[in-house]
Amino acid sequence: MFNYYGCEDNSPKGEKYIKSAKEQKKFHYNLETFGYKVIRKDLKHMACGIVKCDMDIELTIDLRKHEDDIDCIILFTGDSDYLSVVEYYWKSGKYIRIFSFKDLLAWELKTFTINHPRCNYKLINEIKGKIERF
Repeated sequence: MFNYYGCEDNSPKGEKYIKSAKEQKKFHYNLETFGYKVIRKDLKHMACGIVKCDMDIELTIDLRKHEDDIDCIILFTGDSDYLSVVEYYWKSGKYIRIFSFKDLLAWELKTFTINHPRCNYKLINEIKGKIERF
């Protein structure tokens, strides 16, 4: 089972964002054609101009629901908010793989994966050329 948690801008502000929103929806559609279950959430436009879309809770609840069926958890994140999740599932005997960009990988996640068997991280910067679609 492969889940992808993604945000969609259903009320884009301006031409640049309209194009981006269409591309994101197309990306999600393509993932579904490859067999991924895409869990979508609306992008929030905050009054201060910030856009936000956190999927932490949705992902964590789904992991809990399917805990007995999962052997390996692959996260594309560098967010230290996931450290508790990583620790919990590591203690449950799961394998943890974290993919992140160098500048976005929290030191807490990096340190945990270095110091614990069944865990590792890979920097997307290092493999970008191998996984990029042209």
